[in-house]
Amino acid sequence: MLGFKISYLRGSVAASDVGTGQSKTLVEWPPHPDRLFCALVRAWADLEKPGDVAEALRWLERCPPPNISCGRVLEYANPERFVPVNDKYTYSKGETLIQGTPLFRLRQPRRIPSAALSDERVIFWWEMEAPVAVRGALRKAASLVANLGHSSSFVMVELVEDIDEYGSFEFIYVPRASGRLVIRVPYEGRFDEVCEAFANDQRPPQCRRWVAYGTDNVDGGDYVAKGSHEELFLFRLEGKGRRLSILHAGYVTTLWRKALVAQAPQPPPPVISGHSPESTPDNPVPLRGPHLALLPLADVGHRYARSHLMGLAAALPADIDDEERYACLKALANVRFLNFKRWGSFDLEPCGAAETARALRLETWTRKSQVWASVTPVVFGRYPREPWGEEAEEILRESCNIAGLPEPVEVYIAPISWVLGVPPSYDFPPLPNPHSGNRRFHVHAKLVFNVPVEGPVLIGVGRHLGYGFFRPITEKGESEYEA
Repeated sequence: MLGFKISYLRGSVAASDVGTGQSKTLVEWPPHPDRLFCALVRAWADLEKPGDVAEALRWLERCPPPNISCGRVLEYANPERFVPVNDKYTYSKGETLIQGTPLFRLRQPRRIPSAALSDERVIFWWEMEAPVAVRGALRKAASLVANLGHSSSFVMVELVEDIDEYGSFEFIYVPRASGRLVIRVPYEGRFDEVCEAFANDQRPPQCRRWVAYGTDNVDGGDYVAKGSHEELFLFRLEGKGRRLSILHAGYVTTLWRKALVAQAPQPPPPVISGHSPESTPDNPVPLRGPHLALLPLADVGHRYARSHLMGLAAALPADIDDEERYACLKALANVRFLNFKRWGSFDLEPCGAAETARALRLETWTRKSQVWASVTPVVFGRYPREPWGEEAEEILRESCNIAGLPEPVEVYIAPISWVLGVPPSYDFPPLPNPHSGNRRFHVHAKLVFNVPVEGPVLIGVGRHLGYGFFRPITEKGESEYEA
């Protein structure tokens, strides 16, 4: 085995997620292997560019993407700081003279996102052996890496050859095509790119290789059930207009669907449009089976919840092929804002691992649990003769089977949700039946399974447009997370 152990000496990380662009709103976590590779190239230059280290780095850039063992981010901070810009000798209005000098200086706002860590260790590791000369050269370069990310993010980097001696980690990220996290990794030719940039006193060029990562089950291999949707991509909803209520979820997701269809390849793939290939504009035929589901992320689950929309999520089907997945991801990336006319325009920004709001954290909606409660009402496929009786419960069990979930051992239905802050089911606009035009019946529900279930959990007729979306709760019926 070959690996690098990174120890964050202050127990915290300060590094901007490059996916947020110039806004620098999120912490990059876990650290990307390309970031470490650039730091090793800088160490090589500090060593006066020895040939053996250069050859070792060229060997490293040809390696496959590493596995990553790490903890998680805890308290998160991103205050706006005002820092001085470069010295100037010409005066501009609003600039002040630095006392005792002929220099004028203006302070500019800057953000340096940082977060405390549950585990100060991170290990990049490969299940492969390295030549003795390569290990010696990499060990020499690693010993000179003093920071990773911002200059205040002090680290110590060591070469390791046996990961088992370091105990367990909360997360093990491994390269996986269906992974939810996209990470920058070095590639052949990256060493020369970085060297050229450093020689010209420039930042290294943007990494051109991004690899999808997923997490391994580190809980002992216990069975965890999943539905027909697995991948969940979260987006923050930001706008200067009024806040949108979760009651508007159906309208918001419908508008988002239209925007995604417009950005998709034409004719749009059924996995995005939700229409069967034989559909026509005059005779739309719904696609049988799971397709892209669009979901509301609301401020709910705590005593001060206001039930407004903080973001949106897109859930991809579990059996999607690579071509369909690429089409979905490309469309999601191209839709960066939504215009709601009277409510104003809202930006859509991808959420990262260091989000402070619970509603925008992946584990809030996907963490395994045996008890789940609806955040938006479940829409029935047929109207039960006894709306609150055994027939309604049986319809919900059938809906779970249709959604690929195990049959729940207990089903509870009510007009009021078990999640704090969620409006009653009768306040939500009814979902019309496209064939008859009649309003469909919907209720709030709590499902209890005999095995742990990992989210997202979405059931019912309207599950692809934000209805029937569930959140894990405790046995007492209280939300597992505080916002």
